[in-house]
Amino acid sequence: MKAEPTPARRMPLLAGGLAALVCIGMAALLPLSWRQGVEARVEDALMRLAAPLLPPAPPSAAVVVIDIDAASLRSLGPWPWPRETLAMLVARLEGAKPAALALDMLLAGPDPRSPQAELARRGVVLPDAVLTALGAALPDGDAKLARALESLPSVLGLVLSPDAAGDAVPPTHILSRGSAALAPLWQGAGVIGPLPLHAKAASGLGIIALPGDADGVIRTVPLFVAAGGVPYPGLALETLRVAQDSSAYLIEEGRLRVGDHALPLQTGALLRLVPGLAKPRVLSAAEVVAGTRPPPGALVLIGGSAPELGGLRSAQDDALEPAVMLQARALAQMLRALVPRPPESAAAWHGAALIAMPLLAILAGAMATPLVGFLLVMLGLFGVVAAAAALFVGAQLLFVPLLPPLAALFGYGGAALAGFIASRRREARLRARFSQHLAPQVVAKILADPNLVKLSGEKREITALFTDVEDFTAMTERADPAALVRVLDAYFEGLADIVLRHGGMIDKFVGDALHAFFNAPLDLVEHPQKALACAEEIAGWAEAFRARPEAAALGFGRTRIGVETGVAVVGEVGLRAKLDYTAHGAVVNAAARLEAANKRFGSTLCLGPGIAARLSPAALRPLGTLALRGFAQPVAVFDLWPSGVDEAWKRAYLNALSLPDDQAGAAFAALSAQAPEDGVSAFRARRAAP
Repeated sequence: MKAEPTPARRMPLLAGGLAALVCIGMAALLPLSWRQGVEARVEDALMRLAAPLLPPAPPSAAVVVIDIDAASLRSLGPWPWPRETLAMLVARLEGAKPAALALDMLLAGPDPRSPQAELARRGVVLPDAVLTALGAALPDGDAKLARALESLPSVLGLVLSPDAAGDAVPPTHILSRGSAALAPLWQGAGVIGPLPLHAKAASGLGIIALPGDADGVIRTVPLFVAAGGVPYPGLALETLRVAQDSSAYLIEEGRLRVGDHALPLQTGALLRLVPGLAKPRVLSAAEVVAGTRPPPGALVLIGGSAPELGGLRSAQDDALEPAVMLQARALAQMLRALVPRPPESAAAWHGAALIAMPLLAILAGAMATPLVGFLLVMLGLFGVVAAAAALFVGAQLLFVPLLPPLAALFGYGGAALAGFIASRRREARLRARFSQHLAPQVVAKILADPNLVKLSGEKREITALFTDVEDFTAMTERADPAALVRVLDAYFEGLADIVLRHGGMIDKFVGDALHAFFNAPLDLVEHPQKALACAEEIAGWAEAFRARPEAAALGFGRTRIGVETGVAVVGEVGLRAKLDYTAHGAVVNAAARLEAANKRFGSTLCLGPGIAARLSPAALRPLGTLALRGFAQPVAVFDLWPSGVDEAWKRAYLNALSLPDDQAGAAFAALSAQAPEDGVSAFRARRAAP
């Protein structure tokens, strides 16, 4: 076969590349927030998958959440609680000697549930002297809470304010070495802090606000935020500082040092939460008031899961989670120094993956079988996931390229689809070229593996078989055209069935002639013997066919057969619109001349020297010599001995063949009388007769 045009060979590669580019273009047109949300969810899934493989938390890293839940509100009263109730809760924790205690709430202004505040809410106006006396007589919840906070290393919450004129909160002590500096931070105009009485009593102040992603999910907890250009620590980080009894934060070489702990500091100073980790222990506030205590030395955070507190946030597990639990998870990660972050060269990695992954997938789709290509692509995607998980577990680097695998899938799909279409077209071409030439099982074998056939051309040994109908031209002149076509259809159908059953390939029908090859396009064991058996069956079947009424009415002639074995060039030739798989060479010409030589010898079957050399000499009857193209000297040609003759008859035939023509006639006449069915003896006897 002529080589396919270059565009056809490249079509799967081009289609795969186009599909990958379409995927990348579609992704570029999507809103950035949507893409980031999808990428964040994929990263969450990877971290959740890899979380069990992370090193275990140190035994000393005990973080406990005191939950103001629905049971606590039923037991201790509705929210907001009087500051005296909060003071009682904090005081209950004093005996556990926590390393630090943080309140995930804003205690702004005086106690809203104090007796004075209640009177004001009810519209009761009392003289100043009465109010002063009443204040001295009634318990002061704010003062009790301040005394409770002073007894523990405590941290209170701050919130960002859109108003620059917020509360005056002392700045955070941050030290830096070299050129180290905080990255751009989450900004606010100002901050709102707790009552000065409480702020003075606390050991630290931290921001309790949590930034949500575009989809509203809280995935990060701020280490630092900025308000009015002044940095403030997040609640979790400030709790760690107080627990470490450190006076300041130190930033150097991209790392944040808090006492004995060192954390990588990334863009935005945000700590990415890792889903799938064991969550900190939770105690109900009601249980603590009743006497249950957290373990000694724990880092304790007080917050609420009751809806009345307004502290529920959308978390990574698609569930509402108390803000205090998110702070507690961040604190637990800091204790483990677990800070997921992208690699410094993430953009370069992503660019390389965006080129390499689609390219490899396109090659798999274009060059491998569909099953193998799909398995390779799936193995590649699994390898990407495994590598990303190993990178996260080993180095806490979070690199999950989403677009490259998607582009790879699109590229593979495009290449595989184009390859499938090309394969189906090639299969259709092969089926059209061979279904009329070969047995169905051979065609199926070629379709299953088209590489078995070298359509572009090859040298191979074949056995060529040619047939012809005697006196066909004269028959066509006297026959009815419709009757002749019907008889020829039946004749060729019978010949084709015999050739295919013996493993041959039908090359073509030319007029009344059949051209067939054996050992092409696929290897056929003992093809000379099978071609000879096919020729014998054709000879017998053709004689029976002549006796059919419609064939006999036309005077259908005897079928002559020529067979030869030799090397030929086989492959597709012709115009692009009409290609023909055929054979060329001396063996093909020889078979045609051998078929015609039957007229000279009076035989039905004429075998050339090539096939004769591959057969048993005892089965061959010499016919004489013939000048064949490609041979310098005339060569001996053969027929098969007639059935039923004995050795004496064969010796007599060989003797008659060696006699001069004037003496051979009588000898062949005697042989014909003994074997009336032998056309060769009868023909030679007639030719020698005067």
